[in-house]
Amino acid sequence: MVFDRCVVRRSASAGFLISDNPTHGCAITVKDCVIENAAADSPLQAPIMFMSRSGAADPVGNVAFSNVIVRDRLDRAPMQYVDGGGGVPLGGISGELIVVHDGGRETIALTHDVLASWMPQIALKQIPHVDISGMEFHPVADLPPTDTGAIRLARFRNAADLIAYATKGDTVEFTVRHGQVGKYAGSPVTVRVTSPTDEAVLDTSGEAFADTPMSFAASTTGTYRIRIDAGANWGQVADSSHPMLLTSAGQAIRLYLSPGDYYIWVPEKTADFGVRVFGEGTGEGVKATLIDPAGTVFEQVDNMAQTHQFEVSLPPGAQGQVWTLRLERPSQIAMEDHYVDIRGIPPLLAPSEGSLLKPVK
Repeated sequence: MVFDRCVVRRSASAGFLISDNPTHGCAITVKDCVIENAAADSPLQAPIMFMSRSGAADPVGNVAFSNVIVRDRLDRAPMQYVDGGGGVPLGGISGELIVVHDGGRETIALTHDVLASWMPQIALKQIPHVDISGMEFHPVADLPPTDTGAIRLARFRNAADLIAYATKGDTVEFTVRHGQVGKYAGSPVTVRVTSPTDEAVLDTSGEAFADTPMSFAASTTGTYRIRIDAGANWGQVADSSHPMLLTSAGQAIRLYLSPGDYYIWVPEKTADFGVRVFGEGTGEGVKATLIDPAGTVFEQVDNMAQTHQFEVSLPPGAQGQVWTLRLERPSQIAMEDHYVDIRGIPPLLAPSEGSLLKPVK
């Protein structure tokens, strides 16, 4: 693929974006092009952006630049890398750029050292996901139950997996809320609930862009698994008679415009765990704070479009404990799609301390 004699002027975001192009994939050549004052009102971006998305594994790049002029009124690197995959390297980027800024003009060869200074790659400790398929949970006995009126989960994008604990004979009532993202068309929200014995106890749909009350009867005591598919839009459990926790199967939980405090149970004798947070694309991010059981801030990050991992090591024989993840609007970029990826412990995100569940031994 060749981009030849292209001119990009005053684009709102990056003038040239390469997303998820593996080094063994499409060979891209950009020659005799001009990128002028791209993303000039977004100083955290760059005129040329590389990006990897959640789940990416292969190195990203395979782009050659020849006689490409980057005019920029901002004093910043002409290239930036948003690593949504978490530790995905760059590769195969070559050639040179002609950078024009503040009356100066400089031809810069895209050497390894130059690219490393412009786009330092993050190194994350590899903490594996915990597979909770088939795992049973029950409430954390030492925590008071949450008032059901206070139970409201985060808004999720596309589809979500949730779990709830119920006692045999309970009627579990909840409301599925559906909302529009941009101009995406609406379609019925599909909902499926399975029992601890993997039997379907509810298989239904809700109205698009509306609140739909639902319920099911608990056929046995234990963990019920709920799958809600909101299509291209967002969904939410707006209220529930029983606490419901967001979870994931080996991947990040995708949220949508959901600032707030969320709670994580860390089982006893956990040695290490990680919580990754990141945004979507180049202009959507999150401010995140991880708070320890004593209420002390462990770490805080802001404007996280690319992946950041909170890495926690606990002493041997640590007791089970509650950590808090506080999500807020970032200070300089938008908050729309954002992600939470819990590793090393069961990936459960609760709306309150009293909603927390822990694995049955």
